[in-house]
Amino acid sequence: ILDLEMKLQSTVYGRQFNGTLDRVERRGERVYVLDYKTGNSGKYTKINFKKLDIGERESWSEAIGSLQLPLYAMLYAKTTGKLLKEIVPAYLFLGKQEIDETIEQPLFDEADSTEEKFEMLEKIVAMLLNEITNSDHPFEPTKHLERECRNCAFKYICGTQWVS
Repeated sequence: ILDLEMKLQSTVYGRQFNGTLDRVERRGERVYVLDYKTGNSGKYTKINFKKLDIGERESWSEAIGSLQLPLYAMLYAKTTGKLLKEIVPAYLFLGKQEIDETIEQPLFDEADSTEEKFEMLEKIVAMLLNEITNSDHPFEPTKHLERECRNCAFKYICGTQWVS
């Protein structure tokens, strides 16, 4: 174990980011960045690269469950100087009934070309930051209000608190 509750701060695409990594450990030559989840499945955290088309903005919400873990890996790489190919981001599902090898689910399959996928996710983060901070870009709500707004902590800011 290299660190627990590791606090990171770095500039990504001109924006300041802070993060707290639940657990960082070395396994052989690779560093694992583990994010604890209280649930028991990766249903809302997975990234479906087969559905993801970087040029088609509408595909992002369908294909990306969460960018938290990829962003943590990027922050760790920038802070420590590690190469992204040396980092294995993974979820640790604490809500599983049995503790076995399925409790940990890496963001990428071992056979995946992780560098290519990290590059794609970095571009998406950059595009999202630009979209969020560009005052000329109008706010566009999701097309899936019932699914995405119901449990969102920011629904009162954008006015979707009525969604149930």
